[in-house]
Amino acid sequence: MVFGNLSTGVQIFEGQNMGDGTWRPDLQYTLVDTNTGKSADEYYAYGLYKVEFENTDGTFGEPEWRIYSEGPIELLDDDGNERFENLSYTFVTDAPKVVLQDDDSDPFEGSAPYVATYTTEEDGKQALSDSVPLMGCRDKTASNYDYAATMDDGSCTYGDETKDSMLPFIAIGGIILLSFVM
Repeated sequence: MVFGNLSTGVQIFEGQNMGDGTWRPDLQYTLVDTNTGKSADEYYAYGLYKVEFENTDGTFGEPEWRIYSEGPIELLDDDGNERFENLSYTFVTDAPKVVLQDDDSDPFEGSAPYVATYTTEEDGKQALSDSVPLMGCRDKTASNYDYAATMDDGSCTYGDETKDSMLPFIAIGGIILLSFVM
């Protein structure tokens, strides 16, 4: 996963007039895009928000783009059983919050931790694209090897053709003899 300025997850600014002569800018959030993915045992969800900071005159200045996420959610319990029937993970459109819901439970809304900041929307979208692993078979000896996959999803298959098409060779005096094993 590639991220820009990594955050501790703590918001520095909260929009409010402190009443004692100090002022903190309000933040205006707009959900730009999301990216989700699932491995054999984890679910990944990231949201990219456009964040605008309020100026002292009440207008909003130049935005920044922030990625928020709960990070990977473990889908299996300690015994290897699925923890959720059908997990949905929805980002709120105007705040860095998520709504988690399983088919048989009430929705839970919580704040999504702040992960990274970008100065352009293009950089934010690229990081969002890179944030979720590309699932697939990572074993080069498997018949369904996926060179683009960044995380193994347990889907590798091994047909008879991969076992039996070994090409043993013998090198004698610079001449290589190949024999096919069938």
